[in-house]
Amino acid sequence: ETADKQLNDIFGESDEALYLPTDTIETDQGAPVSAYLYLRNPGSDSANFKYDVTVTDKPSESYSDERIQKWLVWNKGERTIRSGQGLKDRILIKVPPNAPLGTYFFSIELTCTPEDVCFGPYYANLVLEVK
Repeated sequence: ETADKQLNDIFGESDEALYLPTDTIETDQGAPVSAYLYLRNPGSDSANFKYDVTVTDKPSESYSDERIQKWLVWNKGERTIRSGQGLKDRILIKVPPNAPLGTYFFSIELTCTPEDVCFGPYYANLVLEVK
């Protein structure tokens, strides 16, 4: 199968503005992992979308939120999505070999402009299990 077909199989025909087919992912220390998401414009006209990811909880206070944020790689730019269209994207999580074991919680916020066209912001949660 082509990569595009596999992504379509994962995402299906979701009508949500921000959709994660899997909101919990597992990985080992030192192993990178990807979280996939689908951004969709539910508005009646084209709009500009971007999202941000923040740490909301972690298993150890010895790792700062800022340090954990550095594990995350995603396209931080604003992208135009036409009405009714969607965009598949991913967040790459580069877990270091010395990361504390446990569960990490992240919040994803999708914002858009103009707000009167796309009715945002939208939110989703992501859980990372480091084993």
